[in-house]
Amino acid sequence: MQNENWLKELEEMFLSNEKVRAIGEIGLDYYWTPEEKEEQKVCFRAQMALAQRLGAPVIIHDREAHGDVLEIMKEFPEVVGVVHSFSGSLEMAKEVMKLGYYIPDRFSEGYGMSKKAVDDMFAHGTKLIVTVDTGITAIEEIDYANSLGMEVVVTDHHECREILPRAVAVVD
Repeated sequence: MQNENWLKELEEMFLSNEKVRAIGEIGLDYYWTPEEKEEQKVCFRAQMALAQRLGAPVIIHDREAHGDVLEIMKEFPEVVGVVHSFSGSLEMAKEVMKLGYYIPDRFSEGYGMSKKAVDDMFAHGTKLIVTVDTGITAIEEIDYANSLGMEVVVTDHHECREILPRAVAVVD
């Protein structure tokens, strides 16, 4: 690990900036760096422990590491969030959702925010939505979430329009 203070810096960033509302994108990616599996697991566990200690939701990335991701998620039962770019099995999806995580459904919800997703999250008591790679054009959906008392943080690299969504923060 190049920077031994990375976890402390992450914590300080979370605590010192009211616009930082979640920890992520965290997780495991065995596709690009399979030789670093053990180091990735150490980092992921540390990030999950930080999220648990801070009471922060997480945004989890899982690429070709399904079993290890699920195992680590189960070690931190108080942590919830979103698992994006999910490609695990139906059985794993059920396990992930039992733990309180949200997995966007590309077939029924499409590629982006949807009122259905907002309704599902609201029904489960979600107070904060953090988008991953979407949301910059979701003006109506974010207004709808706001009308339900939910806050939204948009993280998206796509082109902005003239009008930005009314989110707590927009990172583009």
